[in-house]
Amino acid sequence: MISRLLIIIFLVTLALPITTLTPSGDPGQVPWSDSAAAAKGKQHKKPRRPQTTTVTRTVRAPVTQTILGGDAITIPGAPGTTAGPAGPYPATIDVSGFANGVIIDVDLLLLGVSHGAPADLDILLSKDDGRRALVMSDVGQNTPVRDVRLTLDDEATTSLPQSQLTDGIFQPTDFNSASSEGDTFAAPAPAPDGSLALSAFDGADPNGRWQLFVMDDASGEIGQIRGWGLRITAEVDTGTVDEQVPVTKDKKGKKHKKGRK
Repeated sequence: MISRLLIIIFLVTLALPITTLTPSGDPGQVPWSDSAAAAKGKQHKKPRRPQTTTVTRTVRAPVTQTILGGDAITIPGAPGTTAGPAGPYPATIDVSGFANGVIIDVDLLLLGVSHGAPADLDILLSKDDGRRALVMSDVGQNTPVRDVRLTLDDEATTSLPQSQLTDGIFQPTDFNSASSEGDTFAAPAPAPDGSLALSAFDGADPNGRWQLFVMDDASGEIGQIRGWGLRITAEVDTGTVDEQVPVTKDKKGKKHKKGRK
Protein backbone atom coordinates (compact mmCIF):
# COMPACT_ATOMS: atom_id res chain seq x y z
CA MET A 1 0.00 0.00 0.00
CA ILE A 2 2.73 2.46 0.93
CA SER A 3 4.83 1.55 -2.06
CA ARG A 4 1.87 2.12 -4.35
CA LEU A 5 1.35 5.62 -2.77
CA LEU A 6 5.00 6.50 -3.30
CA ILE A 7 4.76 5.53 -6.98
CA ILE A 8 1.74 7.83 -7.44
CA ILE A 9 3.55 10.79 -5.78
CA PHE A 10 6.58 10.17 -8.00
CA LEU A 11 4.45 10.17 -11.16
CA VAL A 12 2.67 13.40 -10.12
CA THR A 13 6.06 15.09 -9.55
CA LEU A 14 7.25 14.15 -12.99
CA ALA A 15 4.12 15.71 -14.51
CA LEU A 16 4.76 19.14 -12.92
CA PRO A 17 6.42 21.92 -15.25
CA ILE A 18 10.07 22.55 -14.61
CA THR A 19 10.74 26.25 -13.73
CA THR A 20 14.22 27.55 -14.40
CA LEU A 21 15.31 30.22 -12.00
CA THR A 22 17.78 32.78 -13.24
CA PRO A 23 20.65 33.19 -10.88
CA SER A 24 21.20 36.62 -9.48
CA GLY A 25 24.54 36.85 -11.27
CA ASP A 26 23.10 36.13 -14.75
CA PRO A 27 24.43 38.82 -17.17
CA GLY A 28 21.03 38.83 -18.96
CA GLN A 29 19.38 40.36 -15.92
CA VAL A 30 19.77 44.16 -15.72
CA PRO A 31 19.73 45.45 -12.12
CA TRP A 32 17.21 48.19 -11.28
CA SER A 33 19.91 50.65 -10.36
CA ASP A 34 21.57 50.27 -13.76
CA SER A 35 18.23 50.74 -15.58
CA ALA A 36 17.56 53.91 -13.63
CA ALA A 37 20.99 55.25 -14.46
CA ALA A 38 20.50 54.52 -18.17
CA ALA A 39 17.13 56.29 -18.15
CA LYS A 40 18.65 59.28 -16.36
CA GLY A 41 21.50 59.57 -18.84
CA LYS A 42 19.31 59.42 -21.92
CA GLN A 43 19.75 62.58 -24.05
CA HIS A 44 16.77 64.50 -25.42
CA LYS A 45 16.83 66.91 -28.39
CA LYS A 46 16.34 70.54 -27.47
CA PRO A 47 13.47 72.26 -29.31
CA ARG A 48 14.71 74.24 -32.29
CA ARG A 49 14.60 77.96 -31.72
CA PRO A 50 13.22 80.31 -34.39
CA GLN A 51 15.87 81.40 -36.89
CA THR A 52 14.05 84.62 -37.87
CA THR A 53 12.47 87.53 -36.07
CA THR A 54 9.96 90.21 -36.99
CA VAL A 55 11.14 93.78 -37.48
CA THR A 56 9.15 96.86 -38.49
CA ARG A 57 10.59 98.90 -41.36
CA THR A 58 9.59 102.41 -42.43
CA VAL A 59 8.57 102.67 -46.09
CA ARG A 60 9.71 105.77 -48.00
CA ALA A 61 8.64 106.95 -51.43
CA PRO A 62 8.64 110.16 -53.49
CA VAL A 63 5.51 112.32 -53.20
CA THR A 64 4.67 115.44 -55.23
CA GLN A 65 2.44 118.24 -53.99
CA THR A 66 1.48 121.56 -55.55
CA ILE A 67 0.95 124.35 -53.02
CA LEU A 68 -0.49 127.66 -54.18
CA GLY A 69 -0.06 131.07 -52.58
CA GLY A 70 -2.85 133.41 -51.67
CA ASP A 71 -3.07 137.07 -52.68
CA ALA A 72 -1.87 138.57 -55.94
CA ILE A 73 1.49 140.36 -55.93
CA THR A 74 1.40 144.04 -56.94
CA ILE A 75 4.59 145.41 -58.57
CA PRO A 76 5.66 147.68 -56.96
CA GLY A 77 3.68 147.58 -53.76
CA ALA A 78 3.75 151.21 -52.64
CA PRO A 79 0.94 153.31 -54.18
CA GLY A 80 2.08 155.99 -56.61
CA THR A 81 5.52 154.41 -57.21
CA THR A 82 6.93 152.64 -60.24
CA ALA A 83 9.98 151.00 -58.66
CA GLY A 84 10.84 149.17 -55.47
CA PRO A 85 9.62 146.08 -53.61
CA ALA A 86 6.34 144.46 -54.54
CA GLY A 87 3.43 144.03 -52.20
CA PRO A 88 3.19 141.81 -50.27
CA TYR A 89 6.92 141.70 -49.67
CA PRO A 90 7.64 138.92 -49.24
CA ALA A 91 4.77 136.78 -50.46
CA THR A 92 4.72 133.62 -48.35
CA ILE A 93 3.61 129.99 -48.51
CA ASP A 94 3.60 127.76 -45.43
CA VAL A 95 4.17 124.13 -46.38
CA SER A 96 3.30 121.14 -44.19
CA GLY A 97 2.33 117.50 -44.50
CA PHE A 98 5.59 116.01 -45.78
CA ALA A 99 6.34 113.30 -43.20
CA ASN A 100 10.08 113.35 -42.51
CA GLY A 101 10.46 114.83 -45.98
CA VAL A 102 13.62 115.45 -47.98
CA ILE A 103 13.34 117.59 -51.12
CA ILE A 104 14.18 115.95 -54.44
CA ASP A 105 12.88 118.66 -56.77
CA VAL A 106 11.19 122.08 -56.65
CA ASP A 107 9.45 124.02 -59.41
CA LEU A 108 8.26 127.62 -59.09
CA LEU A 109 4.91 128.52 -60.66
CA LEU A 110 4.23 132.15 -61.66
CA LEU A 111 0.56 132.28 -62.55
CA GLY A 112 -0.33 135.32 -64.62
CA VAL A 113 2.63 137.73 -64.95
CA SER A 114 1.78 141.17 -66.31
CA HIS A 115 4.28 144.03 -66.62
CA GLY A 116 5.09 146.93 -68.96
CA ALA A 117 8.82 146.07 -68.88
CA PRO A 118 9.50 142.50 -67.64
CA ALA A 119 13.27 143.12 -67.69
CA ASP A 120 12.71 145.30 -64.57
CA LEU A 121 11.67 142.25 -62.52
CA ASP A 122 14.02 140.51 -60.09
CA ILE A 123 12.60 137.47 -58.26
CA LEU A 124 14.25 135.67 -55.35
CA LEU A 125 12.86 132.50 -53.73
CA SER A 126 14.02 131.65 -50.21
CA LYS A 127 13.27 129.22 -47.41
CA ASP A 128 13.32 129.59 -43.66
CA ASP A 129 16.47 127.46 -43.40
CA GLY A 130 18.49 130.16 -45.22
CA ARG A 131 18.55 128.58 -48.67
CA ARG A 132 17.76 130.88 -51.58
CA ALA A 133 17.86 131.16 -55.37
CA LEU A 134 17.68 134.19 -57.66
CA VAL A 135 15.38 132.51 -60.18
CA MET A 136 14.53 135.37 -62.55
CA SER A 137 16.23 138.63 -63.48
CA ASP A 138 16.48 140.87 -66.54
CA VAL A 139 14.48 138.63 -68.87
CA GLY A 140 11.88 139.56 -71.50
CA GLN A 141 13.42 142.95 -72.38
CA ASN A 142 10.98 145.86 -72.28
CA THR A 143 8.23 144.18 -74.28
CA PRO A 144 4.99 144.37 -72.29
CA VAL A 145 3.31 141.11 -71.32
CA ARG A 146 -0.10 140.34 -69.91
CA ASP A 147 -1.15 137.30 -67.87
CA VAL A 148 1.79 135.09 -68.90
CA ARG A 149 2.04 131.75 -67.09
CA LEU A 150 5.59 130.67 -66.32
CA THR A 151 6.93 127.47 -64.76
CA LEU A 152 10.55 127.66 -63.63
CA ASP A 153 12.04 124.16 -63.67
CA ASP A 154 15.71 123.14 -63.57
CA GLU A 155 14.91 120.27 -65.93
CA ALA A 156 13.40 122.51 -68.62
CA THR A 157 15.12 122.46 -72.01
CA THR A 158 15.46 126.24 -72.46
CA SER A 159 16.18 129.35 -70.41
CA LEU A 160 13.77 132.25 -70.05
CA PRO A 161 14.02 134.39 -73.21
CA GLN A 162 15.55 137.79 -73.54
CA SER A 163 12.87 138.47 -76.12
CA GLN A 164 9.15 138.68 -75.29
CA LEU A 165 7.98 136.35 -72.53
CA THR A 166 5.47 133.67 -73.44
CA ASP A 167 3.70 130.89 -71.57
CA GLY A 168 5.96 127.92 -71.01
CA ILE A 169 8.36 125.92 -68.88
CA PHE A 170 11.83 127.45 -68.54
CA GLN A 171 15.01 127.15 -66.54
CA PRO A 172 15.65 129.82 -63.89
CA THR A 173 17.51 132.62 -65.67
CA ASP A 174 19.48 135.74 -64.75
CA PHE A 175 20.85 137.74 -67.68
CA ASN A 176 22.46 140.18 -65.25
CA SER A 177 24.62 137.53 -63.52
CA ALA A 178 27.83 138.77 -65.17
CA SER A 179 27.20 142.38 -64.14
CA SER A 180 29.53 143.91 -61.58
CA GLU A 181 26.55 145.54 -59.88
CA GLY A 182 24.40 142.45 -59.45
CA ASP A 183 20.83 142.55 -58.16
CA THR A 184 19.89 144.01 -54.81
CA PHE A 185 16.77 143.33 -52.74
CA ALA A 186 15.27 145.50 -50.05
CA ALA A 187 15.21 144.21 -46.48
CA PRO A 188 14.14 141.78 -45.13
CA ALA A 189 15.21 139.78 -48.20
CA PRO A 190 18.46 137.84 -47.91
CA ALA A 191 21.21 138.90 -50.28
CA PRO A 192 21.59 136.66 -53.34
CA ASP A 193 24.37 134.13 -52.74
CA GLY A 194 25.02 133.15 -56.35
CA SER A 195 22.48 130.32 -56.39
CA LEU A 196 20.31 130.38 -59.47
CA ALA A 197 18.99 126.84 -59.90
CA LEU A 198 16.13 125.56 -57.77
CA SER A 199 18.34 122.57 -56.91
CA ALA A 200 19.68 124.84 -54.16
CA PHE A 201 16.74 123.51 -52.12
CA ASP A 202 17.44 119.81 -52.75
CA GLY A 203 18.00 117.87 -49.54
CA ALA A 204 16.10 120.36 -47.37
CA ASP A 205 12.96 119.75 -45.35
CA PRO A 206 10.05 120.87 -47.57
CA ASN A 207 7.95 121.82 -44.55
CA GLY A 208 8.18 125.37 -43.31
CA ARG A 209 7.87 128.90 -44.66
CA TRP A 210 8.80 129.74 -48.24
CA GLN A 211 9.17 133.39 -49.30
CA LEU A 212 9.05 135.05 -52.70
CA PHE A 213 10.74 138.47 -52.93
CA VAL A 214 9.84 140.46 -56.06
CA MET A 215 11.60 143.73 -56.89
CA ASP A 216 11.03 146.25 -59.68
CA ASP A 217 14.51 147.70 -60.21
CA ALA A 218 13.63 150.50 -62.67
CA SER A 219 11.01 153.23 -62.67
CA GLY A 220 8.44 153.81 -65.36
CA GLU A 221 6.36 150.62 -65.56
CA ILE A 222 4.23 148.60 -63.16
CA GLY A 223 2.77 145.13 -63.13
CA GLN A 224 1.27 142.23 -61.22
CA ILE A 225 1.58 138.50 -60.60
CA ARG A 226 -1.91 137.10 -60.09
CA GLY A 227 -0.70 134.11 -58.13
CA TRP A 228 2.22 131.83 -57.49
CA GLY A 229 2.91 128.38 -56.18
CA LEU A 230 5.42 125.60 -55.56
CA ARG A 231 5.47 122.09 -56.96
CA ILE A 232 7.56 120.08 -54.51
CA THR A 233 8.70 116.48 -54.87
CA ALA A 234 10.10 114.96 -51.70
CA GLU A 235 11.06 111.58 -50.32
CA VAL A 236 8.70 110.95 -47.38
CA ASP A 237 7.61 108.28 -44.91
CA THR A 238 4.52 106.59 -46.35
CA GLY A 239 3.93 103.85 -43.74
CA THR A 240 5.49 100.78 -42.14
CA VAL A 241 5.76 97.07 -43.00
CA ASP A 242 6.64 94.02 -40.87
CA GLU A 243 9.38 91.81 -42.23
CA GLN A 244 10.97 88.51 -41.22
CA VAL A 245 14.75 88.80 -40.95
CA PRO A 246 17.29 86.08 -40.07
CA VAL A 247 18.83 85.94 -36.61
CA THR A 248 22.56 85.19 -36.47
CA LYS A 249 24.94 84.65 -33.57
CA ASP A 250 28.41 86.04 -33.12
CA LYS A 251 31.27 84.01 -31.68
CA LYS A 252 30.06 84.72 -28.14
CA GLY A 253 26.60 83.41 -28.93
CA LYS A 254 24.98 86.83 -28.87
CA LYS A 255 22.09 87.15 -31.27
CA HIS A 256 21.99 89.79 -33.94
CA LYS A 257 19.22 90.80 -36.29
CA LYS A 258 20.09 91.26 -39.92
CA GLY A 259 18.25 94.45 -40.79
CA ARG A 260 17.32 95.25 -44.35
CA LYS A 261 19.72 97.69 -45.89
